[in-house]
Amino acid sequence: VCSSDLKEISIKISDTLAGLTGATPLLVKEMKLNFDNGSKLDYVLSSDSPNDGFATKFSIEGSLTKNFIDETFATLFQSGGAKYMEIDIVGDALLDATNHPQITVILNKVAITEWTKKGNADEVVEEDISFKAYYNAIDAEMFNIKLRNLTAGYSTGV
Repeated sequence: VCSSDLKEISIKISDTLAGLTGATPLLVKEMKLNFDNGSKLDYVLSSDSPNDGFATKFSIEGSLTKNFIDETFATLFQSGGAKYMEIDIVGDALLDATNHPQITVILNKVAITEWTKKGNADEVVEEDISFKAYYNAIDAEMFNIKLRNLTAGYSTGV
Protein backbone atom coordinates (compact mmCIF):
# COMPACT_ATOMS: atom_id res chain seq x y z
CA VAL A 1 0.00 0.00 0.00
CA CYS A 2 1.36 3.38 -0.95
CA SER A 3 1.50 5.85 1.96
CA SER A 4 -0.27 8.47 -0.17
CA ASP A 5 -3.29 6.11 -0.28
CA LEU A 6 -3.54 6.08 3.52
CA LYS A 7 -5.56 8.40 5.68
CA GLU A 8 -4.64 6.95 9.07
CA ILE A 9 -2.88 4.05 10.77
CA SER A 10 -3.33 3.50 14.47
CA ILE A 11 -1.96 0.83 16.78
CA LYS A 12 -3.39 0.37 20.25
CA ILE A 13 -2.56 -1.90 23.20
CA SER A 14 -4.90 -2.75 26.08
CA ASP A 15 -5.40 -5.21 28.93
CA THR A 16 -8.93 -5.98 27.68
CA LEU A 17 -10.72 -6.17 24.37
CA ALA A 18 -13.17 -3.45 25.45
CA GLY A 19 -10.26 -1.27 26.54
CA LEU A 20 -9.00 -0.98 22.95
CA THR A 21 -11.82 1.46 22.18
CA GLY A 22 -10.52 4.11 24.57
CA ALA A 23 -6.82 3.24 24.35
CA THR A 24 -4.40 5.93 23.19
CA PRO A 25 -2.77 5.05 19.85
CA LEU A 26 0.97 4.39 19.99
CA LEU A 27 3.21 6.78 18.07
CA VAL A 28 4.83 4.15 15.86
CA LYS A 29 7.55 4.88 13.30
CA GLU A 30 7.63 1.46 11.63
CA MET A 31 5.64 -1.75 11.86
CA LYS A 32 5.77 -5.20 10.29
CA LEU A 33 3.09 -7.87 10.62
CA ASN A 34 3.42 -11.38 9.23
CA PHE A 35 0.69 -14.02 8.96
CA ASP A 36 2.39 -17.38 8.30
CA ASN A 37 0.16 -20.35 7.54
CA GLY A 38 3.20 -22.63 7.47
CA SER A 39 2.03 -24.32 4.31
CA LYS A 40 4.21 -27.06 2.92
CA LEU A 41 3.84 -28.24 -0.64
CA ASP A 42 3.76 -31.99 -1.27
CA TYR A 43 5.61 -32.92 -4.43
CA VAL A 44 5.47 -36.34 -6.06
CA LEU A 45 7.57 -37.96 -8.78
CA SER A 46 6.77 -37.15 -12.42
CA SER A 47 5.08 -33.86 -11.61
CA ASP A 48 6.34 -30.28 -11.83
CA SER A 49 3.54 -28.97 -9.66
CA PRO A 50 2.71 -29.94 -6.10
CA ASN A 51 0.27 -32.76 -5.50
CA ASP A 52 -1.17 -31.08 -2.42
CA GLY A 53 -0.47 -28.47 0.24
CA PHE A 54 -0.57 -28.86 3.99
CA ALA A 55 -0.86 -26.23 6.70
CA THR A 56 1.68 -27.35 9.30
CA LYS A 57 1.49 -24.36 11.63
CA PHE A 58 -0.06 -20.96 11.85
CA SER A 59 1.56 -17.95 13.45
CA ILE A 60 1.24 -14.20 13.59
CA GLU A 61 4.36 -12.27 14.43
CA GLY A 62 5.36 -8.66 14.10
CA SER A 63 7.60 -5.86 15.19
CA LEU A 64 7.36 -2.14 15.69
CA THR A 65 9.68 0.78 16.34
CA LYS A 66 8.66 3.80 18.37
CA ASN A 67 10.23 6.54 20.42
CA PHE A 68 11.10 5.37 23.91
CA ILE A 69 8.78 7.03 26.43
CA ASP A 70 8.76 4.71 29.46
CA GLU A 71 9.44 1.13 30.57
CA THR A 72 5.98 -0.23 29.67
CA PHE A 73 7.15 -2.62 26.95
CA ALA A 74 10.35 -3.56 28.78
CA THR A 75 8.25 -4.55 31.80
CA LEU A 76 5.80 -6.47 29.65
CA PHE A 77 8.71 -8.30 27.98
CA GLN A 78 10.31 -9.18 31.32
CA SER A 79 7.03 -10.28 32.94
CA GLY A 80 5.91 -12.47 30.05
CA GLY A 81 2.45 -10.90 30.23
CA ALA A 82 0.07 -10.51 27.31
CA LYS A 83 -2.15 -7.72 25.97
CA TYR A 84 -4.70 -7.11 23.25
CA MET A 85 -3.51 -5.24 20.14
CA GLU A 86 -5.51 -3.40 17.50
CA ILE A 87 -4.05 -2.34 14.16
CA ASP A 88 -6.39 -0.06 12.22
CA ILE A 89 -5.58 1.05 8.68
CA VAL A 90 -7.88 3.55 6.98
CA GLY A 91 -7.57 4.46 3.30
CA ASP A 92 -7.84 7.98 1.91
CA ALA A 93 -10.42 7.24 -0.80
CA LEU A 94 -14.12 7.63 -0.10
CA LEU A 95 -16.37 4.60 -0.57
CA ASP A 96 -19.48 6.73 -0.13
CA ALA A 97 -20.26 10.05 1.52
CA THR A 98 -18.68 9.13 4.88
CA ASN A 99 -16.87 5.78 4.74
CA HIS A 100 -13.27 5.10 3.82
CA PRO A 101 -11.78 1.67 3.04
CA GLN A 102 -10.58 0.19 6.30
CA ILE A 103 -8.98 -2.95 7.68
CA THR A 104 -8.88 -3.57 11.41
CA VAL A 105 -6.84 -6.42 12.88
CA ILE A 106 -7.41 -7.34 16.52
CA LEU A 107 -4.92 -9.72 18.09
CA ASN A 108 -6.52 -11.26 21.17
CA LYS A 109 -3.32 -12.22 23.00
CA VAL A 110 0.00 -10.59 22.19
CA ALA A 111 3.22 -11.35 24.02
CA ILE A 112 6.40 -9.30 23.65
CA THR A 113 9.13 -11.66 22.43
CA GLU A 114 11.99 -9.16 22.20
CA TRP A 115 12.59 -5.62 23.42
CA THR A 116 15.61 -3.38 22.85
CA LYS A 117 16.29 0.27 23.46
CA LYS A 118 18.65 2.11 21.12
CA GLY A 119 20.06 5.59 20.79
CA ASN A 120 22.77 7.76 22.30
CA ALA A 121 22.46 10.80 24.53
CA ASP A 122 22.46 13.12 21.50
CA GLU A 123 19.82 11.09 19.58
CA VAL A 124 16.14 10.33 19.89
CA VAL A 125 16.00 7.11 21.91
CA GLU A 126 13.87 4.44 20.24
CA GLU A 127 12.63 1.03 21.24
CA ASP A 128 12.28 -1.99 18.97
CA ILE A 129 9.51 -4.36 20.03
CA SER A 130 8.88 -7.82 18.58
CA PHE A 131 5.65 -9.64 19.37
CA LYS A 132 3.78 -12.84 18.71
CA ALA A 133 0.03 -13.45 18.80
CA TYR A 134 -1.42 -16.46 20.59
CA TYR A 135 -4.81 -18.08 20.89
CA ASN A 136 -6.85 -16.54 23.72
CA ALA A 137 -8.86 -19.33 25.36
CA ILE A 138 -11.15 -16.87 27.17
CA ASP A 139 -12.21 -15.20 23.91
CA ALA A 140 -11.91 -18.47 21.95
CA GLU A 141 -10.04 -16.43 19.30
CA MET A 142 -6.51 -15.68 18.22
CA PHE A 143 -7.38 -12.74 15.98
CA ASN A 144 -10.20 -11.01 14.19
CA ILE A 145 -10.03 -9.08 10.94
CA LYS A 146 -12.69 -6.63 9.79
CA LEU A 147 -12.60 -5.23 6.29
CA ARG A 148 -14.63 -2.37 4.85
CA ASN A 149 -14.49 -1.88 1.10
CA LEU A 150 -16.97 -1.72 -1.78
CA THR A 151 -18.04 -5.27 -0.93
CA ALA A 152 -20.56 -5.65 1.86
CA GLY A 153 -18.78 -5.71 5.22
CA TYR A 154 -17.63 -9.01 6.66
CA SER A 155 -15.57 -10.26 9.56
CA THR A 156 -13.58 -13.40 10.23
CA GLY A 157 -11.88 -14.73 13.30
CA VAL A 158 -9.66 -17.67 14.16
